[in-house]
Amino acid sequence: MANAQVPSGESPHSQTKCCPVSTAPDQIHPPLVCVAVVGPLGDDPVQITCPKCRQAVLTQVDYTSGLLTYLSCGGLLLCGCVFGCCLIPFCVDRLRDARHSCPSCRAVLGTYKRL
Repeated sequence: MANAQVPSGESPHSQTKCCPVSTAPDQIHPPLVCVAVVGPLGDDPVQITCPKCRQAVLTQVDYTSGLLTYLSCGGLLLCGCVFGCCLIPFCVDRLRDARHSCPSCRAVLGTYKRL
């Protein structure tokens, strides 16, 4: 390798180097983890490519009780709604957290938290 050209302003030692990969059969490599960056999730199902099964799917949304649900229940309880009316926030989906999952492989893709 005679006279390798280096762009002006760089030294021969500032080139990018890659880590050597061993091909020994007794060495175990960590698994590759794929992370999908999804735009902000909301209440409604979202069209997305699942990072686990690699299929384009419309997410399945399940609603779970979150902080806003409990705060709403406590607020209604303080206002005098003690005969079961304070439990209404547990039935209203717009007051609950939305958990998005893949309908094919059931992988959880993300959660939209109200608070």
